[in-house]
Amino acid sequence: WADMIEAVAWVLIILIIEVIIRIQDKNISAGKVLVVLLRLKTLLFIVLWTVALYWGFRGHYLFVWDEFMWISGFYVIDMNLTKWREEIDNDKPQEMLQRV
Repeated sequence: WADMIEAVAWVLIILIIEVIIRIQDKNISAGKVLVVLLRLKTLLFIVLWTVALYWGFRGHYLFVWDEFMWISGFYVIDMNLTKWREEIDNDKPQEMLQRV
């Protein structure tokens, strides 16, 4: 069951990241949908850390290391998306000035 939970969580995280990218590609950096997606993604990462703890409890330390590496990689992706949101927010006033 732990493998199934982990696989479903990863697929959902990838889908959420895809939706966030498509939203941000439209220069949208805030909104209810984005907030819900970010919170859901955080919840899924908590689920993944719980699975990693379960593997550690069972003595499967290689699985814990694998989970840690994947979560770290996706954390870097998340930092990139956050930076992109900040750039969108910083560029909005400049776009408005150029239109005037």
